Amino acid sequence: MLAGYNIGYATLAAGSAVMTGQGTLWLGNVRPGDLVVGYGNGTAIVGTVDSNTQITLTRPWRGTAQAAAVYEIVYTSDDVFAQALGRQVLQKISGSALMGLTSAVAAPRMGIRFDATSAASLFSLTDKALELLDDPDAAAMLTTLGAQAKMSGLAIPGGDYNKAIVSGIYDGAGAGAVNGPLASDNYGPLLVLTRAGAQVIQIAGFGGVTNAYHLSFRFSDNGGVSWTVWRSMLPEYASNSNGVYWRTSDGTQICLINYIASDTVNLPWGNLFNGRLWPGSPWPAAFTAAPDYYDIRSWASDNAGATLSAVGGGGATATTSPPFYLLSPVSGGTRSYGVRILGIGRWY
Repeated sequence: MLAGYNIGYATLAAGSAVMTGQGTLWLGNVRPGDLVVGYGNGTAIVGTVDSNTQITLTRPWRGTAQAAAVYEIVYTSDDVFAQALGRQVLQKISGSALMGLTSAVAAPRMGIRFDATSAASLFSLTDKALELLDDPDAAAMLTTLGAQAKMSGLAIPGGDYNKAIVSGIYDGAGAGAVNGPLASDNYGPLLVLTRAGAQVIQIAGFGGVTNAYHLSFRFSDNGGVSWTVWRSMLPEYASNSNGVYWRTSDGTQICLINYIASDTVNLPWGNLFNGRLWPGSPWPAAFTAAPDYYDIRSWASDNAGATLSAVGGGGATATTSPPFYLLSPVSGGTRSYGVRILGIGRWY
């Protein structure tokens, strides 16, 4: 290595720690600790080499100011540089939390940790901890911990949702499952979250030919001995041969039944005429108790006359809509009538 570097020119301003070069290539040729000698008088120590044309000194320039003048940078020997660097490292360590390790006795299979006050100390590493430290990524760590199988792909024990009480992600049990969100349907994955061995939450996805895909949840506080009812996490809509229904997570259920009734509306009833008493029909989904019910629309197939319906002949039950009569202000022959009955109640 050359004894120094003096290619190009340098500008040094009195009281400034910045040294600017003109035609210089300081990167790779100058390093911290080298000595700067000005054209007139004064010396300084290189703090950092910022670029090919800029150096920051360890202290502001005390010598004679110069502009684009000759200069000299005297290289510091490797021994001196190494000693200075070593002193800097030791100074930083002496003021850090690592000082807590000065009295510790090093031994195989030890690690360094910092407590809440940032004090350092040694601790023993188990075989499993060493395996984890050697793992290249999170997936490998999960394998080392044996957590992969518990996190996904678990089978629902015996296809019975009541028995899935260990935390993890379970595969759906299919249409043969029991105690799932909806009987005789196709189930998607099941997420089970268990706390303290007794409090269990199940979140299940399900859907099938007659039902759109839904998310439902339920809870057990005795380790799966008993459960709350399945409750929808999202508004649910489904239909079957009895009609359509909507369910919300707060327990509200709305059912709609469409009737096509062929009747002869010709029996006098005050100022109106009525037909026979039509029996109720099964709700498309059962309520927990008899719901409120309404006739929301009635019409004749040929639009002859204004046709009404009177519901409530005997009332509704949790599973069956109310009986009803067809009414009309005019007597008419046999024709088809459409009737829609709405039930509003709760599903849990």
